[in-house]
Amino acid sequence: MEPASPRPIARRSATPTDGILPFPTTTPTTTSTPAFPSAQSETWHSLLPRPRDLLPSFITSSATPSKIRSTSWVDGLRGLAAFLVLIFHFTYRMTNTNLAWGANDDSDTRVLWRLPVLRLLSSGSAMVSLFFLISGYALSLRPLQLIRAAHRGRTESRVPTSDVTRHLASALIRRPIRLFVPVVFSAVLIFMCVRLGLSDWTRPVAENKSIFPITPQETHVETKSNIFLQFAHLFTELRDLMHNAFWENFLGGNFEYDQHMWTIPVELRSSCLLFGSLIPCIFMSEDVRYWYWAGLIGWTVDGGNWQMCLFFTGAVVAEWNLRQPQETATGSASPPETPLLLMLSLLILSYPEEHAETTPLYRYLYALTYPSFGQDFRFWQCLGGGVLFATISVSPVLKRPLESALMQYLGRISYGLYLMHGPVIHTVGFGMIGMLHGNSEAELSTMEYFIALAVTSACSIWAGDIWWRFVDLRAIAWARKASERILTRQ
Repeated sequence: MEPASPRPIARRSATPTDGILPFPTTTPTTTSTPAFPSAQSETWHSLLPRPRDLLPSFITSSATPSKIRSTSWVDGLRGLAAFLVLIFHFTYRMTNTNLAWGANDDSDTRVLWRLPVLRLLSSGSAMVSLFFLISGYALSLRPLQLIRAAHRGRTESRVPTSDVTRHLASALIRRPIRLFVPVVFSAVLIFMCVRLGLSDWTRPVAENKSIFPITPQETHVETKSNIFLQFAHLFTELRDLMHNAFWENFLGGNFEYDQHMWTIPVELRSSCLLFGSLIPCIFMSEDVRYWYWAGLIGWTVDGGNWQMCLFFTGAVVAEWNLRQPQETATGSASPPETPLLLMLSLLILSYPEEHAETTPLYRYLYALTYPSFGQDFRFWQCLGGGVLFATISVSPVLKRPLESALMQYLGRISYGLYLMHGPVIHTVGFGMIGMLHGNSEAELSTMEYFIALAVTSACSIWAGDIWWRFVDLRAIAWARKASERILTRQ
């Protein structure tokens, strides 16, 4: 018999399965949520923003902040990771961000920002690990709650499963819509930028090897000779991206209109595998489920499938959190080992992507890498990210900064920020660098870098805010409506 469940997490207008990659786990339920027509009553003109709607939501909205929930820290962590990915993508072609302090005994790598923990400010792969952990947690939390409720209502002959199976069926229908509708809109926006000549305007900057010496270069989309060829190219790229979710390319492929979107097909495939893996849990006791998840994680580690390893680890943290006594889940004190685990997890998460074998401290971890895992940095960043995520999940002190108004705002717009920062970098970012640096063959100065980064960050957040209100929230509504129409009512 399972122990009593902790106090249920408050019901929201969107289920945890709406939380994916850097996507918000919920549709905010306060009056600060921008109003727009329902999915049933929308017309084409209602999809277009009014002039006032182009301002950031924190300027136009006078509503009180949304109430902090037990999972608000997850939203904040997602928002922080999305912003650090922006910094990484702005920086990684200017200098090799994959090297840590002292790599190859090179004096050029002995700079402050390459030190452990500090290098996380520009480590995209570490942030992707957090994204997948968050997805595994958010996607499995509600099904596991329903499974626990079903076991409490079981009889000697059967376990009531209708709520769990319906939820998983709905999640499988909503998932592709929720993931790819915003991607299609983003790709069309980039298509329009290309046809308007914005790519050609910043192409000389993008191809300036003195500013961007790191290869391979993240190139602009090729401008075709006419709009019909451009549209055919866009259609082919989108089709290939969607096919990559399952059978074309294990790592998501190379989407030419925004190469940062390689994570989207990986996210869809991993989500569907997680949903399938949750089905046997319906008929397992709590103790058996722990062994089941341990077996799945061991299988993915042995096979080097780091994406599913992270998803399954997120599910284990969700299972663990649900098993915590109520006084632990709602208390204000952190476990005594929290500082040690925090420091250790951040050090491991800072494991460099290149030349760890010649890097102080990490050369010892390199020798301990599980041999069949493949990429050594994925192994250690999976481990470090998992320990960090689990540590935060039971520490009210560590949750508090992630529940701040700023982190919650970044969490709400995180998917819009993730999709919009690429086009903004290639237009506004490169344009600012061109204005500041001119045609000089010298390296970009520190002042020029920070000015361009600040402007790019502000514009990316602004664009992400608009995207959240006019695309992201609608994608959630459309996905839910599609699920309601497809599934029969009970």
